[in-house]
Amino acid sequence: MDCPRLSEVSQSIGQLSKVILINLEDCSSLGSLLRSIYKLKSLETLVLSGCLMIEELEVNLEQIESLTTLIANNAAIPFQ
Repeated sequence: MDCPRLSEVSQSIGQLSKVILINLEDCSSLGSLLRSIYKLKSLETLVLSGCLMIEELEVNLEQIESLTTLIANNAAIPFQ
């Protein structure tokens, strides 16, 4: 994706019932993930590589029932 100025994701992302991939690679200004992402029932792959500002990643990733791949290379994400 490579959007270094993206600082937040729209709340409406939680309404995307058929999304299978969210690629936020190199969104270095992104400070957090919305809780609505955790409610996506069809999301299989979440890419957070290069997300240097995300302050926390919810322990409850397992809420994303279909998530099979999390890619977070070079990301400063402390798992809570």
